[in-house]
Amino acid sequence: MKISPLRPLFALAAVSAIALAPAGVSGAPAPERAAGGPGASATLAHGVLTVRSHGTTERVSVPSGYHLPFVTVRGERGGVSFDGSTVVLARQDAAGGRSRFLIAESGQVTPLALRGRVAFDAIAPNGSAIYLTRRTSATDATRYVVLEYARSAQTLNTVGVKSVFSSAGPEAAAWKMRGLPVARTAAADGTWAYTLYTAREYPFIHALPLGQGPWAVCIELPESWHARVATMSLRAQPGNIVQVLNASGAVVATADVMHAKLTLAPQT
Repeated sequence: MKISPLRPLFALAAVSAIALAPAGVSGAPAPERAAGGPGASATLAHGVLTVRSHGTTERVSVPSGYHLPFVTVRGERGGVSFDGSTVVLARQDAAGGRSRFLIAESGQVTPLALRGRVAFDAIAPNGSAIYLTRRTSATDATRYVVLEYARSAQTLNTVGVKSVFSSAGPEAAAWKMRGLPVARTAAADGTWAYTLYTAREYPFIHALPLGQGPWAVCIELPESWHARVATMSLRAQPGNIVQVLNASGAVVATADVMHAKLTLAPQT
């Protein structure tokens, strides 16, 4: 489904940057930092965005109120494309019923406004697409969908869940996302983003191919992990393999995304 961002069709409420901010963030603003691929990073401090990529450094002034967006409740920030060519900044408010972003490229910033309340999620390796979240419940902030903003076409595309699987095998196709992001990692070449979610029913991994079309894969983790998922992390391996690590760094599960297989470590 393709949606023009200029049409009045959203009552978009998303898991906002405020909801993703870690507890205890207060006082004088500290420099904000986010990384892309090797050698690519962005730092926002005192209204100046410094972008480093391929041995070059660019600086651009940023209006007050814009930030490198949070992508997990632990306070991890994102917004930098893998190649470092593009940086997305977001406002925490939705003044006038619009969510506002800035796209920084080649030392310039371009505004992007979308109706309703949406939040940044991820970006394609070369900046060609931006991924956002939209809440689907007025009363439950853990219910939302992922959207792909195709920049050349200036459209929002709903990211469909292509497949769902668990250690027991494929799951129902009608599965819906519900949860909050607690950890994230990316494939070594930046083509996939893997996000670990905590949820009321069971934790899961959202595997999102970046710049490869509006689709994703979801991996359902054991319901018994609900109480400890907040201490877990992810590690990407070659071949669309992602590992789940416990608080001690031990591998407790391995997911083969392309072959829809989840293997749990013994006694996990």
